Amino acid sequence: MLAYMDNKKVSIVPFEPWMLDGIVKLNLLQYGGDFEEIRKHYTHLLCSPYSKKFPPIALVGLVDYEVVSTQMFIYWPYKKGTIKYNVFQSANSLVHPKLRGQQLFQKMLAEGSIIGHQKGVDFFIGFPVPISYGAFIKDGWVKIGNLRWWIKILHPIKLFSQMQKNKIDDACLLGDFLTVDKILKHCRKSQLQFHMDNSQDFLEWRYNPDKIKKYRYFEYQDGNIAFIYKLSLDHGFREIIIGETYIGIHDEKKFSEALKTFCHETKKSSSIAAISFAIMKPPLFIIRSFLQNGFIPYKLSAPLVVKSILIDASTIIDARSLSIGDIDTW
Repeated sequence: MLAYMDNKKVSIVPFEPWMLDGIVKLNLLQYGGDFEEIRKHYTHLLCSPYSKKFPPIALVGLVDYEVVSTQMFIYWPYKKGTIKYNVFQSANSLVHPKLRGQQLFQKMLAEGSIIGHQKGVDFFIGFPVPISYGAFIKDGWVKIGNLRWWIKILHPIKLFSQMQKNKIDDACLLGDFLTVDKILKHCRKSQLQFHMDNSQDFLEWRYNPDKIKKYRYFEYQDGNIAFIYKLSLDHGFREIIIGETYIGIHDEKKFSEALKTFCHETKKSSSIAAISFAIMKPPLFIIRSFLQNGFIPYKLSAPLVVKSILIDASTIIDARSLSIGDIDTW
C-alpha cells in the first residue's frame, strides 16, 4: 500500500507486458470488477496482433515497480474523402487516489504529446469525464463541442419503477446480432464527411468476439438505413442506446420512417423503458426526424476535445458526423 503523496517519485515510462497485472490492480481499485475479465480486456487492448501492428501510446506511472497511473492513446483512424488521418484517442486514464491533485495526469498528457509528435500523429481526440477535463484544457487541448442526449420514453411507468430497484435484470433485445460484415456493408458515409475509417482489421479488433455479443443491428427495408445499438443500464433503467447510424441516401422521409419503425418494434418489449441517441451536431433533417418521432433533447454528455500535433484538427473535424459510437468505450 502506498504511503506517500509526492508525484516527484513517479517515473513515467512506456508500457511493458510485465506491468499488465499492476494496471489491472489499479483499475480494480478505481472501478472494482473481476480481475481476469479486466486482464483480458487490457491484454486485448495492448498485446493483441492488431495492437502490435498499430501500437497505442501507453504510458505507465511507476514508483519502484508499482503501477500508480496510466494514460493511453489508442490508434483510432479517421478519414475525410480520400485522405486518411493518423488519429489517436485518449483512453484508460487512471491515477492512484493518493496521488490525485498533483498534476501527475497532466504530466502524462504532456509526455503523450511528445511521443505523438515523434510517432507522426496528426492529432489526438478525447471524450474526458468532468474530473479530468481541466487537465486536458491546461495541456492545450481544445473543446469542439458536447455530445447531447436525445431520448424517447417508451414506457414511463417502467422507467420510474426500474429506477427504484438496486438491480435490473437483462432484457431480451430485439433485432439481429451485430457482425463486422454488417458494419462494412453500411460504411457509405459522404466522402466529404469526417468519419472513422472502419477497415475490417480495425472493426475486428474493436468488436472482438467477447464484445460484439453486446450489440444488435437493425436494417430498414432496402438497407440504406441501419442502426447499431445495445442495452444499457447506466442511467438506472433499461434503455436502448443507438451508437451508430448508417444513412446510405439523404432522404429525410425514409430516415424518419426507419426511426418510427425501430421505435415501434422496440416498444413491443415492455421491459425497455427508453431509446436514446447521443450526438454532437446533427443535421436539421435528423433533428426534425427526432422531434417527429417523440425524441426530446436531454442533458449534455461528454465533451469532445482535440489536440493538434502535426496538423490543425479544428480544420478537419466535422462535428455533425460524431456520435457516442466514436467513443472507444461505447
